[in-house]
Amino acid sequence: MSFSHSFHSNISSIGKARWQACFSGSQPFLRFDLLALLEDSDCLGAEAGWQVCHLLVEDQTEHPEAQTVACIPLYIKSHSYGEYLFDWSWADAYEQHGIAYYPKIVSAVPFTPVTGQRIGIAAEYLERQQEIYTYVSALISALAKQTKAQTAQLLFLSESEKHQLTDLKWLPRSDVQYHWFNRDYQTFDDFLAALNARKRKSIAKERNAVASHQITIKVVEASEVTPQQWQAFYHCYRATYAKRSGHGGYLSEEFFHGLSQAVSTQCFLVLAESDENIVAGSLFFADDKQLYGRYWGALADFSFLHFELCYYQGIELCLAKGLQQFNAGAQGQHKIKRGFEPVYVHGSYQIFHPSFRAAIDDFLGQESVHNKAHFDAAMNALPYRKEG
Repeated sequence: MSFSHSFHSNISSIGKARWQACFSGSQPFLRFDLLALLEDSDCLGAEAGWQVCHLLVEDQTEHPEAQTVACIPLYIKSHSYGEYLFDWSWADAYEQHGIAYYPKIVSAVPFTPVTGQRIGIAAEYLERQQEIYTYVSALISALAKQTKAQTAQLLFLSESEKHQLTDLKWLPRSDVQYHWFNRDYQTFDDFLAALNARKRKSIAKERNAVASHQITIKVVEASEVTPQQWQAFYHCYRATYAKRSGHGGYLSEEFFHGLSQAVSTQCFLVLAESDENIVAGSLFFADDKQLYGRYWGALADFSFLHFELCYYQGIELCLAKGLQQFNAGAQGQHKIKRGFEPVYVHGSYQIFHPSFRAAIDDFLGQESVHNKAHFDAAMNALPYRKEG
């Protein structure tokens, strides 16, 4: 094996050129600038329970300077918040047996349940992919042993990555999200026309209810969002988190302000104004093909405003930008009756305690059966008109 490796407590020490050599796709969440913004705006770190420990793999065999082989976003976690492939029941089981469940090793984009690469490989090393996976798997296991972590988890990884790791004895896991697909619709009315009459009328009623509140909705690209608008959205975000979860959210105001530069053309803020005051907002990211709904908040309750800002405005954005798919976030079975279809998302796990590995493997098998039944039921419940 000709590779060498290093772990990094911040992404800046790896550098933008090396990182982007491994993550060259259009998805914004794996871009160097966005991950650096999360770190620099105090959203991550040991105190936040996300200790940065990114992995860099290099090759110096045939070159005077080390060549970048692979990068992996990696964190040492002291809790399970902000992950969305939840393992709280596992942590409880460990605790009941007197075994500390944390820390654990996690590869993910913090606070972001979006499928993407987790093991980024530079283009010139793709032909050595299997060798790299084996090497990285061993490094992550060694890091777990060094930090006394009970588990290692790669969350929302691609299906191909999951298969590669399954061959290396990682335990596979799947869950269900709900995504909207653009079936060559030109307008929102085209989408409505594809639904059965009952659901078509229901969505129209919800949108009309929002209009009756005399609310003005505007869509602003991140590059054009003003500091005042970011501040107002941050207040909405914090208010909603406080109401729902009892805390002010995972992200700082500095993070939101920084989006105007970090992902200036791949981020959109949708604002709802009443009497010229911002009362709610939702935040979206986009790549070449897909829209991602991420954060939302409101200062007051307005009927159906959440659905308008988080779902229907997202669909409108897809239509305006020619995007083919809309991932509106984790969970939410209520999305099904609004035309969002079930899709699988994936995780891969190393469980280092032999007895718990067997128990969790059995749990994942049962969970898989349940998820398949849920997936099939969701497909049957979709509100689209039946052909013929």
